[in-house]
Amino acid sequence: MYLRTTTRKRGDKIYQSLHIVESYRTKEGKVRQRILVNFGSASQYSSEQIQEIIAGLKIFFKLEEAKPQESIPPTGSLDFGSIYTIFRLWEEMDWTQVFKKFLQGRQFEFDVIANLKVMVAKRLLDPMAKLHLLDWLEGVHLPGIDREQVDYNHLLRSLDFLIEHKAELEPKLAWPILTLFDAPLDLVFYDLTSCYCEIERADKVRNPSSQSDKPTLQNYGYDRDHSGCPQVVLGLVMTKDGIPLCHQVFPGETTDKATFQKVILVGQ
Repeated sequence: MYLRTTTRKRGDKIYQSLHIVESYRTKEGKVRQRILVNFGSASQYSSEQIQEIIAGLKIFFKLEEAKPQESIPPTGSLDFGSIYTIFRLWEEMDWTQVFKKFLQGRQFEFDVIANLKVMVAKRLLDPMAKLHLLDWLEGVHLPGIDREQVDYNHLLRSLDFLIEHKAELEPKLAWPILTLFDAPLDLVFYDLTSCYCEIERADKVRNPSSQSDKPTLQNYGYDRDHSGCPQVVLGLVMTKDGIPLCHQVFPGETTDKATFQKVILVGQ
């Protein structure tokens, strides 16, 4: 049922009639309408009379006023928009397929790609230590990722996978970024920094010469931070727009000139 008005014009005057109309279907299957109530001219009713008619109908049919629903305060929310954007860019650059090629034949019992995606998103949105990532997960929605697949050990093993294939992965991951943003590779910049480690002894002290096969990254060198601690030296190659292309980690005692020479050789 619904209200319908019928408009008629007589001379210079326009008349409107108000009806309650019902639609029904005939035996032949055709839809027809019939008037259930004819209220006559709509202009004859004042606002007060209309309210009285409505109130009378409610009393007769024992209809109560619907109580306004109480608003339910939210119990919590998860960040989604920024995560979704990063994951969409990830797929736009086809990084999943890049990693799958290097994972062929490997028997990982967890989702390596999921852990890598989470680490990239965390680094872009909330760059802190790996342990903090597990707390950060509690406040974000990760579309398409099983949270049970992400834990501290899996994150570290995923990093081991990256280091193992670093030389092959870096150009394959960087090229889609350049093509996505139409960034010509006509000029690159190289810069250095250092990161000190609050440990009691340098690696060279802890690893005697008889065990020279062990890594000796955390060592004393040019102390940019004046920390007095062992350090590592970080070298980063980027485009003129600041898009990172590759990086190298050097032992803390490596001189600036020596790092440049090694990066040039790697680039060749």
